[in-house]
Amino acid sequence: GYFDGAVIFADNDFSGTLSLGDSVFATDASGVFTIRGADGPLLMYGGTDISTGRTFDGQYEAPEGYVVINPMTTLVRALERALHVLPGAETAARTAFGAGGGLALDRYDPFQAVTAAGATVASIAEAVAYQRAAASLSLLTDVGAAALVGMGAATDLREASKALFTQVAGLVANGPFLVGQIGRAH
Repeated sequence: GYFDGAVIFADNDFSGTLSLGDSVFATDASGVFTIRGADGPLLMYGGTDISTGRTFDGQYEAPEGYVVINPMTTLVRALERALHVLPGAETAARTAFGAGGGLALDRYDPFQAVTAAGATVASIAEAVAYQRAAASLSLLTDVGAAALVGMGAATDLREASKALFTQVAGLVANGPFLVGQIGRAH
């Protein structure tokens, strides 16, 4: 979903933390943000999910140049760190959730795709598949991060979620791993 009051910053110095010189934004009540002076990847934390009313305690990321940030862009960013190349990361992410090569991950919003004038059955099906994969990733990292913190293996949910996205990216980068299969019986 969309987040109200989330902090989003462009990590202009690639430090992974908000620091002097980073461009900072906040989402409005409908989850919209405006990017100015962004010269690095985007990081997001905090805020409230407007569809559930729950606070967001994890961290989402997006590669430099992206204008959306969500679980799927976080997977792309983690893959970019693992593979050291954005096109390869995007291809691996598309494969992991079964999307076609024409999907613009840097600006794709499945909610807008479904409600767009002229939406087709195929475009709606693609949006649903994307959102299913995003929701699966979100659930995996939310529950997994809570478990890691509860067991004392991590100190906070934000760092734990980041570590879990890194692990999922490793699985995706090293073989056929379908994000849409998370949580399904085999």
